[in-house]
Amino acid sequence: MTEKNTKLPTVADYNDHPLPFCASRGDIAPLFTAEAYVNNEIQTIQLEDARDSWVVLFFYASDFTFV
Repeated sequence: MTEKNTKLPTVADYNDHPLPFCASRGDIAPLFTAEAYVNNEIQTIQLEDARDSWVVLFFYASDFTFV
């Protein structure tokens, strides 16, 4: 049997790929519309509705595990 010549990826292999957006403190959130669980029901919310207010965005993508 011959051993396969497999090369594991390195950081340099990913230099040509854009990084995903990662928000930082002070960044302005893009306007969006989403479904949210509010007062025991699913409602459609828009970030624009909270203009001139403090907002904390929290999500747990694709999973309703108790957080």
